[in-house]
Amino acid sequence: MDILVTEDQEFFREATGKFLEQECPLPRVRALYGDPAGFTAAYWKQGAELGWTSLLVPEALGGGTVSGSAVADFMCLVDLFGTHVAPGPLLATNLVAAAISRWGTDAQQADVISGLLSGESVAAWAEAGTVTAERVGDDLVLRGAKTPVEAGAQADVLLVTATLDGKAVQVLVDPAAGGVAVTPLQSIDMTRRFAKVELDGARVPATALVGGDDAGAAIEWLRLLGATAQSVEATAAAQVAFDLTMEWMFDRYSFGRPLASYQALKHRCADMKLWLETSHALGTSAGRALQADEPQAAELVSAAKAFTGQYLAELVQDCIQMHGGIGLTWEHDLHLYQRRIVADRNTYGTPEDHRQCLAAIREAV
Repeated sequence: MDILVTEDQEFFREATGKFLEQECPLPRVRALYGDPAGFTAAYWKQGAELGWTSLLVPEALGGGTVSGSAVADFMCLVDLFGTHVAPGPLLATNLVAAAISRWGTDAQQADVISGLLSGESVAAWAEAGTVTAERVGDDLVLRGAKTPVEAGAQADVLLVTATLDGKAVQVLVDPAAGGVAVTPLQSIDMTRRFAKVELDGARVPATALVGGDDAGAAIEWLRLLGATAQSVEATAAAQVAFDLTMEWMFDRYSFGRPLASYQALKHRCADMKLWLETSHALGTSAGRALQADEPQAAELVSAAKAFTGQYLAELVQDCIQMHGGIGLTWEHDLHLYQRRIVADRNTYGTPEDHRQCLAAIREAV
């Protein structure tokens, strides 16, 4: 992703990249496949010390950006997570941290933010699905289900979107509270974990509302941030898959010639390169528009998510085919990147969902 703007960002990227190379080599990523959490607590705390959970939180609350551009800094980090298929609830925790720091009350910030910044606790944003909230005295009663929820089973706090009196709201929920059931789901990603969160009469105080009685604008901003992050991460993963394939095609000989010399394969590689560069450009444009709060941010984010979701999934499949039989094996690294790309494709809106968003935006013009 071409969104670096300062030397400080480059230093942050280099330091984080070295840490991930040391702590997340691909054999270790494979070893986490059967781990219930998909990451270790010590690793996540070290990441928090490097600033992974503080980029979207203002300095007044203990956070701070690297360059002064919070979204740009965060996308640099997301890009690295795609490059290394790194474990950890990066997006889930940061979405909640951003929501609480922007729209939470002083009490909510005091209760939640410090734990997220230190890496002592993990949060999850429960957005996909339908939950209704009803006022009962001074409390809210929640009913419905959210799925899939990234890091739902690992989270110490849930931020649940719901409908209250016909308006969209967000509510902080303790996953251990009565009426809350969290069921881990099978994930295609080697390290990323998802869950189903069911709320059957879960009762929370009305003070658990984040952003008041109408959080529609806040929810939309978080959705755009999540979709942009998925596009950027998938592009970084696809870049590695493409680079591995290019190296293979020049090293592998067939009938005395490198695979890269065959015209039919050259055309396929040209298509993949076009998809990849377009994805980089779209992700960068979406991130910059979101950072600047530009009017066309939603359109750019949906364009990026629709394009990357479709074409990067095709790209990594082509990469596997060009490797021949070894591309289909567990021992080869390509499937690690394919898993991350497919997971990113299907969260925070599929390509079909975002094409519908684009159609609605254009229709409204």
